[in-house]
Amino acid sequence: LEGVTGGAVPRKKLEAYAYNARRMVEFLEGKSRVRYVAVKFPDYCMNVDGAVDGWRTYEPLPMWAGSLGDSYRYIGKPHPTVVMFGRFTWMLNEIPILLGRGLPFLWLVGRFGLQYVLDLPWRMKTKLSRRLTGGIALIARLKLSLDDRNIPLWIGAPMKELLTSDGSVDGAVIERSGERIVVEARRGVILASGGIDHAVDLRKKYLP
Repeated sequence: LEGVTGGAVPRKKLEAYAYNARRMVEFLEGKSRVRYVAVKFPDYCMNVDGAVDGWRTYEPLPMWAGSLGDSYRYIGKPHPTVVMFGRFTWMLNEIPILLGRGLPFLWLVGRFGLQYVLDLPWRMKTKLSRRLTGGIALIARLKLSLDDRNIPLWIGAPMKELLTSDGSVDGAVIERSGERIVVEARRGVILASGGIDHAVDLRKKYLP
């Protein structure tokens, strides 16, 4: 972390991040339907001291889209780079099999294909497989967790402004159906706007 941040972040904050990362995962798995698995995926910056070639990346376990019911239409589509034949998505730990060919490749692709062909009810809805992986699986699991607690999800309700007092964020202004609504937060506001996938200039700079 020190190598990646170049000294721009105090060591105390880096230690807090590293110490609490595991507890965050344990909290999610204990309080929601989110489930993770460690995968042998290298760190992004392998040229930095302390980098390792695997087991520090966590990936959500796959889930079946049918369990979402009508909410499936809100989940969104997987990124094109993780869709095989325009129909299947995969987990990171399945990439070596897909690249290696041979019998493991045939077995995995054959299993995907058999499940796909036999799932006629789902074919009436979409050409994508019912099996959700990666970020889509994470969002789907979070949505089910909201449903378990009867927490409403506002679609098409962008945040327009953060509300602050005494240097702390304590709410946000949300635009819903053309109306601006003030939402107060007792403990904080989470900004979960994703990564740099859609920023071409940042991808070219950091993921050449």
